[in-house]
Amino acid sequence: MKKTRRFASLATAAILAACAVVPATMSALPVSAVTANTVTFMKSGSDDTATHTYKAYQIFSGSVDGENKLTNVQWANADKGADFLAALKADRTIGNSFAACETAAAVAAVLGEQEADSTLLQNFATFAASQKENLKVVNAAAAESITVVDDGYYLFEDVSALTGDNATGAKTRYLIAQVDASEGLDITVKSSLPSVEKKIKENTKNVAYGAETNETEAYVGTGYNDVADYNIGDAVPFKLIGTLPSTLDDYKTYKYTFHDTLGKEFTAPAEGNIKVTCKTGDAAPVDITDKATITVTAASETEGAKINVEFADIKAAGATKDSIITVEYNAVLSSGAVIGLNGQTNEVYLEYSNNPNQGGEGETGSTPKDKVIAFTYELDVKKVDANSGADLKGAKFKLQDASGAHKDQWAKLTKNSDGNYTILEWVADEADATEFENTTGNTFAVIGLDSGTYNLKETVAPSGYKTPNKAFKVELTATTINDQNWDSFTASEALTALEVKLDNVAGTVDANKGIGTVTVGNSSGSTLPSTGGIGTTIFYVAGGVLVVGAGVLLITKKRAKDAQ
Repeated sequence: MKKTRRFASLATAAILAACAVVPATMSALPVSAVTANTVTFMKSGSDDTATHTYKAYQIFSGSVDGENKLTNVQWANADKGADFLAALKADRTIGNSFAACETAAAVAAVLGEQEADSTLLQNFATFAASQKENLKVVNAAAAESITVVDDGYYLFEDVSALTGDNATGAKTRYLIAQVDASEGLDITVKSSLPSVEKKIKENTKNVAYGAETNETEAYVGTGYNDVADYNIGDAVPFKLIGTLPSTLDDYKTYKYTFHDTLGKEFTAPAEGNIKVTCKTGDAAPVDITDKATITVTAASETEGAKINVEFADIKAAGATKDSIITVEYNAVLSSGAVIGLNGQTNEVYLEYSNNPNQGGEGETGSTPKDKVIAFTYELDVKKVDANSGADLKGAKFKLQDASGAHKDQWAKLTKNSDGNYTILEWVADEADATEFENTTGNTFAVIGLDSGTYNLKETVAPSGYKTPNKAFKVELTATTINDQNWDSFTASEALTALEVKLDNVAGTVDANKGIGTVTVGNSSGSTLPSTGGIGTTIFYVAGGVLVVGAGVLLITKKRAKDAQ
């Protein structure tokens, strides 16, 4: 048994093996136990989850000797060898390299002078694939291995059906390799796919970075992660991050398209407000927006808005296998947002070329979807008598952001048909803020708030009650998992708790519905005198006494005068 796994160079009639075999130092997989009469194809990475099927064609027959050289080289398809040679010499790409060849051994000698994976060997593999009718066909097997009974020089073609559950994959480029049938052969193929991630920027909470998250702040950007919460009406920043396969150079052109879908609760940006950049290595990002075809489809009743960013050939936009493509935009969280669970889920996937043997045109695959989620909440205010707990109505309030992205600004609201209010925007002046009230009951709601601290200012108290001389402090605190690895896509695993306090006194919450309820009590004021009260009675009595006294005095004076 020969122990060497490398492909030896040929002398005259010996041939160099496998132009597309990855050197052992590049393989991420262990070397398997070689099986006699079997060629086994091993992936160099785990991102390609497709099951691959290969077909084999024998170009040359011969015998592999003890020095791992192919001897007695002949055309495997003796009847078609002359046709293969004539076409090879006439080929515009590599024909000149074989102009002096008259036999299979002579062609083998030219190939034997090449380094592994050289351009000539790659082009020879592509040429051989175009001449399959002039080669000897060996049946394919579905288990990523092929049975081979004869020594020789072979062409291997990836004929996998990359559709359905098998779609996350890319075909291997044409392989050529020398095979000693009695020993068998393992080939580690270049198996590489692009990847995509979607990120949402959290505006107030800490975001986890570090080795344990597999991502860094430098890679995803400050504040970006998989989970965030916002006010309705906020412009929410999103980022799509795409990588390219290490096999990009195997493709003449490479189709590369982001298929992004927003939650239907978001208003998509205009096409002109989407930015695309390409960053390669340590170089500064390059704006390639004008090289992309960008389309935005508005949301429907059942689906969210769709954003497609398409490159017919990402290589023509200046990208290399080491580049990172980034798409950035803002989308507004609309008044139709889901409060609490299940939040607003957004997702993206990449469509990419997956057949280098066609130059990149035509066949495409798709990555798994990557998702992010956004939450928003509701504050319910219950108005009662501070002493009796009796329900009150008629109070009026204004709301100020005390700690969040709109710190010191005031809420401008829109009144809903049910008497509750939804955030519209935030304004700098209190005079421009909406004064909201509970006219139909003791409880009313402000819908669409971010997690944070707010000042609830009572501007008008119910009739007969005091207006508080300072605002109430409301803390609406949501516990969300703001990291880089939220991949379960379960909203309850992203929003784990909700609590609310009014001046440090805990209120009640319904975390699933995203509602925090606080109770605001009012005390009755001092009673002022009024018409018919004791005050006027006293005046009436005193006045009567004076009138009677005056009458007595007049009568007394009159009698005294008459007596004179």
